[in-house]
Amino acid sequence: MDEYDNYIGYHPISDLMGLHFILKGFLGGQSGKQQQNSVLLNDVNHLFRIYQETKEWFDQAKVDKEEFLAKLSLQLHDAWKRISPQTDFLNIYAGETPLSNSEHIKTLFILDTLKQNPDETGKSKVFDLRRDWEKIENQLQDDEFWSFICDNDYYDNLDTRIDLIIDLANQVTIVETEEQKGVSFNGYNDLFQRNERLDWKAIKHTFNKIKEWYTDKELYHYIGFLIVTKYEKLASILQLSKFKNKEDFKKLLLKVIQHHLSKTKDVDGKKIQYHRVENLNYEKDTTASKNILLLLHVEDYLKRDSNEKFPFSLYLKEKRSVAHINPRSIETTTRQIYDLKGMDMHKEYIKSQLEKYFYKVGEQ
Repeated sequence: MDEYDNYIGYHPISDLMGLHFILKGFLGGQSGKQQQNSVLLNDVNHLFRIYQETKEWFDQAKVDKEEFLAKLSLQLHDAWKRISPQTDFLNIYAGETPLSNSEHIKTLFILDTLKQNPDETGKSKVFDLRRDWEKIENQLQDDEFWSFICDNDYYDNLDTRIDLIIDLANQVTIVETEEQKGVSFNGYNDLFQRNERLDWKAIKHTFNKIKEWYTDKELYHYIGFLIVTKYEKLASILQLSKFKNKEDFKKLLLKVIQHHLSKTKDVDGKKIQYHRVENLNYEKDTTASKNILLLLHVEDYLKRDSNEKFPFSLYLKEKRSVAHINPRSIETTTRQIYDLKGMDMHKEYIKSQLEKYFYKVGEQ
């Protein structure tokens, strides 16, 4: 036992809220400085007495722990928002990370479910909600899946990835400010406070649609290419998919790629499609050249008989280089072209492979 355990004794309360470990944070965060610890002992004593009263209440009263913990989580979320990062309170909790917006949104969904189902079915529905939530989060934690949809570093830097799906379901497309990042939570919270139902089905529907894209070879590669090259945002692709069957959606995505690759610029008084390999200037059009090189390899995967997918996650980790994407022995011309120099040596071959991705002159 450490100093804190000797002071108040060890009380396992994992069935309540883990308050034992929260209180230990007050002392544990003080780097073992005896003077600071002694200053905090009185506060810790008061907090522990609160814990004792709370535990006795739980032991004696008929309390729905699921609902209690959910409500407590929301109260803590509100407290975190009101406390300035410069306060001594946060200094004491140095290293503690506030819960993400998605975790608080999950709490709202739990409370809403319990409110709408006050009998025993409520607990069953909460179990289903938690299970489905975890399945979605686990799928999103798969880097291969994540890399073909993540279009913003904000979501990439979060511990939870379901935040992206939640924002998409709520048509939140800009997350540059703290206010914008909280739009989804605030929207759900407002609905909850007005006793209106929260729409969990919209989140599941958004995820299921994206998962269906992932399992379709063409959709995976078309969408992954548009996202990784930053030609399109996932929100705009979702809008394009509305009221489209799968085949029409694929045709539309191909037209979107054609639109981006067929853009022109003036060179010596003449408009040219600068993404075409015969027009590429590798020094001036480095990004365009890398994107065409990526598309060449994506097309190679599309033409394979197997269900192999181009590894966008590996491509991003290699800082947008295909040099290490095909480690197997070279079997086709495409796998010989992994840098700009290789592109220059095989212009006619590249042109023949990618012709369908360009408008014919005068079409656009």
